[in-house]
Amino acid sequence: MLEWLSQQPAVRWARTSCNGWVTATKQVGSGVQLQTSRGNLNDRTLFRATSDAGGLDIDQKVFSHHTAVRLGTTTKQGKKSDLAAMEESFVLANGRQLPHLLFVTSKARLQNRIGADGMAQVVQMIAAAGQELLDVQGSDYQSCSGEILAALQNHPGLYQGVVLIGGHMVVPFARVDTFDHTGVQDPDGQRKSDIDHFIVWSDDVYADPDGKGPLGLPVSRIPDGKSSELVLKALATPDTQMTQIPFGIYNMHRPFAHKVFKLIDPNAQLEASGPIFHSQIPYDRFQAQRVYIMLHGTDFDGKLYLGEMTDGSQKKTVALMNIQGSAGQVVFTGCCWGSLLSGKKARVDSPIIDRTPDELIGLKFLMEGARAFVGCSGTHYSSDRADVFDFAIPIHHYFWTYFQQGEVPAVALFRAKQKYQQEFVEQFRFDPMRRNIYRKCMWQYSCLGLGW
Repeated sequence: MLEWLSQQPAVRWARTSCNGWVTATKQVGSGVQLQTSRGNLNDRTLFRATSDAGGLDIDQKVFSHHTAVRLGTTTKQGKKSDLAAMEESFVLANGRQLPHLLFVTSKARLQNRIGADGMAQVVQMIAAAGQELLDVQGSDYQSCSGEILAALQNHPGLYQGVVLIGGHMVVPFARVDTFDHTGVQDPDGQRKSDIDHFIVWSDDVYADPDGKGPLGLPVSRIPDGKSSELVLKALATPDTQMTQIPFGIYNMHRPFAHKVFKLIDPNAQLEASGPIFHSQIPYDRFQAQRVYIMLHGTDFDGKLYLGEMTDGSQKKTVALMNIQGSAGQVVFTGCCWGSLLSGKKARVDSPIIDRTPDELIGLKFLMEGARAFVGCSGTHYSSDRADVFDFAIPIHHYFWTYFQQGEVPAVALFRAKQKYQQEFVEQFRFDPMRRNIYRKCMWQYSCLGLGW
């Protein structure tokens, strides 16, 4: 069939395996228009596969894929399409009672990314829930953060958190230099000892009502991924009662992960990589209410996480194909660049292109219904010892402790950072390099998704 279609130049066609949601719209007096949520029309690729860095194997197995086709009709008289009717069913937080939050976007820029219909639905959802949407006009993070700060200061104590809607091209990421030269010997050499040069992307500057530091209010971000489906799903994510058995997988050379996982469920089994790899993990394992991933990540390929063999060689352990069908409600990762939405390290001065759900595992989790994906925008500091409670490891402990106590993900991460700042950043103020590592760990962690 694909061969035959490729020989029909006048025929336009789509495949849900490559294009995700497909909308076929019949305009009165004209032909059928096809719109897809990803990929290109007339794509005859048998399956999507990419080679990994370091010469890893190409995917040899594709799991069953949950797909759907959306069909709708519109008329010149303005009758609503079936697709529009379906989108109108979205309700903020699936009707959960939320505290007073400040939602923030640039309406014009978000509309350019997700279309006028998607933008209108975002506005309607937020207004219907009695929440407020701030339409920022600035084009850089300094001016945007100034507008947000003014809104917070004009209503002291009113807002319990900030939710950014859109990626860098809508509400710009803040480039934060976490390196403090004070007391550092050979500062240039010490800065370059970190692959990110201690410069990271962070959203914390957007929730600092008193302007005194990174920890003013809980902040989360719903990236747009150039997809109205992603944004609307993330805004409407339900508090789904998934399997209560958590899923966790870790790099076998990071044994401290066992203690972290015990905080989630002392009786659950944490999987090790190696010997487990992505083709051996059924996708329903990721359909857990709580997911913990402690693997390697890369800045240049957000579609995979890597584990290690006993000899130190790396193998693909988690891939996009693993994340489908109501994937994990709350996901916490200790993977380098796990939340690198831009595809560019913050220290790299080059044009930024926001990633899509086909390019970043974190966004794929949100597309499949996750309430929150927590990860870092730069390299992650940890240890190859089981008994170490240092570097970024305490953030793992604090987050899951607060979440298990009943805090929502955005607040759990906020409180984890508060505690980390008090017990590590401030306690080691007389050890300059250690303090800089802690500052980086704190600033670079972010909560993607609604988080509430």
